[in-house]
Amino acid sequence: MQGCLRTLSGLLAGCLASAIPAAAVAEESPIVVTATRLPTPRDEVGSSVTVITARDIERRQYRSVADALKAVPNLSVVASGGGIGKLTVVFSRGTESNHTLFLLDGIELNDPSGTDGAVDLSNIYIGDVERIEILNGPQGTLYGSDALGAVIQVITKKGSGAPSVWGRVETGSFATHSQAAGFSGSDDRLSWSLSLQHTRTDGVSALGKAFRQPDGTLDNDAHENTNLGARLVFDLSDSASIDFSGRVTRTENDLDLNNSYVSDDSDSHGRIDQLLLGVNGRIALFDGGSEHRLGLSYTALDREDVDMADPVNSADSSRETNRGWKRKVELQNDFYLIEDHVITVGFESEQDTVRSSVNAGFLDFSGMPAGITSSVSAAVRNHAAYLQDQFAFGALTGTAGVRIDKHERFDHETTCRDNAHPRQHRHRLQGADCEPAVRQLGDQLRAV
Repeated sequence: MQGCLRTLSGLLAGCLASAIPAAAVAEESPIVVTATRLPTPRDEVGSSVTVITARDIERRQYRSVADALKAVPNLSVVASGGGIGKLTVVFSRGTESNHTLFLLDGIELNDPSGTDGAVDLSNIYIGDVERIEILNGPQGTLYGSDALGAVIQVITKKGSGAPSVWGRVETGSFATHSQAAGFSGSDDRLSWSLSLQHTRTDGVSALGKAFRQPDGTLDNDAHENTNLGARLVFDLSDSASIDFSGRVTRTENDLDLNNSYVSDDSDSHGRIDQLLLGVNGRIALFDGGSEHRLGLSYTALDREDVDMADPVNSADSSRETNRGWKRKVELQNDFYLIEDHVITVGFESEQDTVRSSVNAGFLDFSGMPAGITSSVSAAVRNHAAYLQDQFAFGALTGTAGVRIDKHERFDHETTCRDNAHPRQHRHRLQGADCEPAVRQLGDQLRAV
């Protein structure tokens, strides 16, 4: 179905790219920021890093972030539930799906409304993405307990040049329609990029033909997604700037929550509303001797799954609501005062809040109507400090760092990590000398 959505321009771009010799498209080592929280050439990063650029996205016609990640070594992308838009998660190097930290312009995408914090990639579309950075392996020193398997950061496009408008309309089988439009540009001090994306499809059923409805039809699992994204960057001066990113997403899915042994469930459905907000203020002092960043971010997710009583399952019904919020404050200080060393000192404070409720009706063992109603609400805070040295000795480059997390309900946890490797060389030496947080502290944080 997704293959039907490939545009003619994308196919031509792919053909032309494949016809150009590799030497003609060779590029310098790209700059990555996720690995060290500092702009660093990829060849000087001690960890394994994969970068998916906007050119890669256009040439290979990726339809979503999940599509792009399927081509990355060490990642396993698993979709379930039938068709486009259904639950899609990532496993990194044998770790669990909630062991990978996802960021969008530095804003955490991990689901704050659940107990495991995993990310559903099915509703993250890719039209306004500049690049995706995948940092393999544990990254607890800089990113905390959520980064046990990997860190994946989606970086959106920054406006540049004269104001411009773009748009795209696509259609395909299964009544699939996709539209996207954007407006971007910049002037002396301000750059902006706005985008709106919408996709709808009738989809296919997650169940086989044996579960046809009484009238002989098989209920398809439709999907609809709308994304509104914005990024604004205001340069206050040559040494100070403010960077704002925001995204609003609504996803609606037909589900198969309560199927009988003979028929598909035709009326169960789900809805997800997500809000992401982030602002970063940067200032350089002492003629570039130090740089300081203050970041504020807010993640909210409201998820509801509903199954009404129907002729096939007349006594069974349910409504489950999960809401979660994450508020985070970060202060990062980078010092360039010592030659061949960049010293980073950072502090973080975050609060997670979750509220869940379930109302379900069913028949008990005696055949009498029964029901369950429950609700839970909890909040938890975590504070952290980290120290990192990004160093260079001749042809050798690397990083060494330590992090301390203090959770309000548990004891503190210390994590260390170091790595070094020759420049322009693929072999890397890594180590962890301090007591590691083997299982995410996050599991403990959410077990409230």
